[in-house]
Amino acid sequence: MPCDVGLVCGELPTLPAGRIGWNPRSPGIRSPETVSDAKEPMMAIHPKQPKDLVLAPVAVAIDINLQRLRDRPPSEVEAALELELDRPAKSGDPGERARLVLRQALRSVDLRGWTAAISDDRSRLHLEGGSVSIDLALSAGITAYIDEGWQAELGARAR
Repeated sequence: MPCDVGLVCGELPTLPAGRIGWNPRSPGIRSPETVSDAKEPMMAIHPKQPKDLVLAPVAVAIDINLQRLRDRPPSEVEAALELELDRPAKSGDPGERARLVLRQALRSVDLRGWTAAISDDRSRLHLEGGSVSIDLALSAGITAYIDEGWQAELGARAR
């Protein structure tokens, strides 16, 4: 088997502390492990429940749905929600607007036992249900839409 460029066959590179290093179990493949003087190597979080194995695909599906709303001002978030959900998205209630954003985020997503909710500060979508949980960030435009509706743009322009 040929050696990687810069490696002497059978030897692993040594790097100064704090640099990204090589995984000794599979030389030649970059690893996110950090080389340090610590006696205990850093370990990845391993699934503790079968449900943990599906967290990543669920989070990715939700993130893809949220991409349609990101980087938009509140009025465009509202228009995108109306188009995607085929219902009016103008509401005077921040709770209702948060439910609309959550509904769009979960559209056509099989949660596979995970639960999703918009955080109390309305800046994240929180997924929980296994041995770990994860928060997906909402954009400033989505957060402004939830907090103030499409009028958030009018207030920002007046400043």
